[in-house]
Amino acid sequence: MKNFIFACFFGLTAAVAHADLKVFATVPEWGALAKEIGGDKVKVYTATNAFQDPHRIEARPSLLAQARQANLVVAAGADLEIGWLPLVLRDSGNAAIQPGKPGYFEAASLVNRLDVPSKLDRANGDVHAAGNPHIHLDPRNVLKVGEALAARMAELDAANAVAYQTGYQAFAGKWQAAMMRWQKEAAPLKGVPVLVHHASFVYLLNWLGMKEVGTLTEAGHRAEQRPPDRLACPPADGASQNGIACGLSARGAEPVDCRQDRHPGGHAALHGWWHAGGQGLVRPVRRHHPAFAERPPVNVLLRAEKLVAGWCQPATQPLDLSIAAGEIVGLTGPNGVGKSTLLAAFAGRSKIFSGRIEQPPGVRLALQTQEVPPVVGMPLSGRELLALTGASPKGLPGWLADRLDSRLDRLSGGQRHYLTLWAILQAPADLVLLDEPTNNLDVAGVAHLTEHLRDRAAAGAGMLVVSHDTAFVEAVCDRVIVLGGCDVD
Repeated sequence: MKNFIFACFFGLTAAVAHADLKVFATVPEWGALAKEIGGDKVKVYTATNAFQDPHRIEARPSLLAQARQANLVVAAGADLEIGWLPLVLRDSGNAAIQPGKPGYFEAASLVNRLDVPSKLDRANGDVHAAGNPHIHLDPRNVLKVGEALAARMAELDAANAVAYQTGYQAFAGKWQAAMMRWQKEAAPLKGVPVLVHHASFVYLLNWLGMKEVGTLTEAGHRAEQRPPDRLACPPADGASQNGIACGLSARGAEPVDCRQDRHPGGHAALHGWWHAGGQGLVRPVRRHHPAFAERPPVNVLLRAEKLVAGWCQPATQPLDLSIAAGEIVGLTGPNGVGKSTLLAAFAGRSKIFSGRIEQPPGVRLALQTQEVPPVVGMPLSGRELLALTGASPKGLPGWLADRLDSRLDRLSGGQRHYLTLWAILQAPADLVLLDEPTNNLDVAGVAHLTEHLRDRAAAGAGMLVVSHDTAFVEAVCDRVIVLGGCDVD
């Protein structure tokens, strides 16, 4: 009898635990929607918060653990999470939540997507090959997604199907009332021309009838007019839209980054500037890889083996690479060989198609990209920027230290660029990744940067420098790996 009672108790416990539909939401808006619909019938885990950039987060073990337990993944889609979600799904070992399975739900596939580009070119700034992923900014889209999400939850958890439909109907009633109120309050804005800081608001402006005349999104470090190529796109399977496939840019020079905003200021303050987590003597340049073929380095901070990376498709040749503490490694080669793409892969931003990257546990990483945040109209001084990032002005060259109290939009492009570099190099990182750090710098700026990199390496940091500046690379790097050229001893 006692065993029977125990068996009944544990059976009941298991049934109750199973009754909770475990939802893995990639962003807060869809996590909140799932909770509104499911109430106490669901357990929702949200992978990002409002202070994180959903384009660029690490596929941490905690994310893998949550995905492994999930019954349903709710993703924004339209390549918003392409830098990390495919890796999480793959390594979770959970067959039920893979794309194409009932346990995978993609919000953007349910609405007409806007801002689908007529061509893919990095020069256009904000590039999303599958259209703008910020569909939640039109509340009508939220209703469409909510209805489909409730149906999917009912499919996965039939025992609570009525509860999910009831939850959606309750939410829809509140939401429609709110929409009417918002429309009334925003009526005076119809037809008003607006300038936005980032091209995220197309759905909101389309709903309210406002006219976007320009964006501060960086493209060539200037505010630009939006090209008249905004297209609506019906739900699709993601392979291509309006005949546009992910691949090379129109210039044919660099692989298209078709998963991330080409701006650094959108979702979290200064989000594109940070990713946290030797002796600069001139050495003979080795024009081949794999690196360290003769001698393995000690205290390796990063090792890549047969690494092939890209965005929507492979964009690099297999690469073997090792970087040790206190070492500066250069990565150079012609446009289009994937230097920046490889750098993004090391930072967890681009997709790994084959090969692997190894890092010791706890390695802290700082990444500098070629993108400089938009500053037009930004009442932020250089000194305030350094304070926000925790960087000290001590050691800055005089030509910049004297301008720290000036607004960022009153500084030259080279001065803003060096401030960005300085903030990144001040980060408590073990491994520093730099993408064309000498861009916009004059001779004095390059000389100061060279000296500072040597000091940083001497203090124990490992560095990987992507650059076309041959003189700079040969002056500062211990080893140089040339991509796309002939192997020469």
